[in-house]
Amino acid sequence: MFKKGYRLLLLFLIFLVVFLPLGCVPVSGRSSVPEDGWRIKPTGQDNVTPAAVNLQEKEYALLLYFLDPTEQYLFPLTIFRTTASPLQEAATLLQQGPPQAAWGKSPFPLGLYLRSIEVEVELNRVIIDLEATLRFQGFSAGVAEKFVKSVVHTLTSVSGIDEVEFLFRGKLPPLGFVPFSENIFRRADLILNPLQEENDFKQEAILLWFSDAQAMYMVPVSRKVVAVPADLETRALLLVSELLKGPGNRFRLAPSFPQGTEVLKITIDNRVAEINFNQALVDNHGGGTAGEWATLNSLVLTLTEMPEISKVQILIEGEKREAVFGHLSTEEPLRRGIINRARFKY
Repeated sequence: MFKKGYRLLLLFLIFLVVFLPLGCVPVSGRSSVPEDGWRIKPTGQDNVTPAAVNLQEKEYALLLYFLDPTEQYLFPLTIFRTTASPLQEAATLLQQGPPQAAWGKSPFPLGLYLRSIEVEVELNRVIIDLEATLRFQGFSAGVAEKFVKSVVHTLTSVSGIDEVEFLFRGKLPPLGFVPFSENIFRRADLILNPLQEENDFKQEAILLWFSDAQAMYMVPVSRKVVAVPADLETRALLLVSELLKGPGNRFRLAPSFPQGTEVLKITIDNRVAEINFNQALVDNHGGGTAGEWATLNSLVLTLTEMPEISKVQILIEGEKREAVFGHLSTEEPLRRGIINRARFKY
């Protein structure tokens, strides 16, 4: 009789350890909210369109970084929410994964979750405390690094947060748990989706944008170069030239421009970059709205990584065209947009 009672108690305790943690993320700490409240850092307007997107009052644009379905790279997804605790909601949604399974996966492996979030306002730092259940079997190859990058890039997209500190059960993570020598990170410390090995001799990295193979969303990738020019127009030409080379073979991403595309001239005036392409861009383009979307987003998102550029005007052989590829308008300068707007609700 007593043995049976002990067995039931043991089973109940195992149930609590394994199944009870469902990813709830309480916010705690010395100072949980700045005096002026949380705001999401600006992400721009709608993707490559002259029309602005006006957020409703108290609406937040959460920028979440998820794994692609094959766990090769991270991509950002913008979720619009009305919440007083964007840090808590961002962490919770990050654990849940994208609203559509075809888009990708949560960077959190099975059995690992956030037990709490503590904000140190004076340091502009958020401290996340991790917990694991018996279901946690460790990170698969390469995913630990992507997990850290995902959490850091997601949480530092909130204004007032510059650093993320990782703990495990209230203490420093075990040796090897965090795949870096430190446990406090800034966004600039973690290069997203490098196209080359980290030990590549080239020193500076530039951020390029390509679409996934199905043209569902845009993906930021980092390519190392010998040097980034100081001159604005030369720097812009470097970015476009690297886009023309394509994404390479490391990730399953689509080229943005067809073979034979050349840049004839780039000028920058009043934060508008005017880019003159040859006719091959039009003649050799595969067409279709998805292909147009990928090409235009790739160009505009990449160039507006430069703070000196806010809009991009496309010319073909020196002429403006109403719709370069036949569908999407290119007559007016295109501006950076909300990146990968979620098409489905949680």
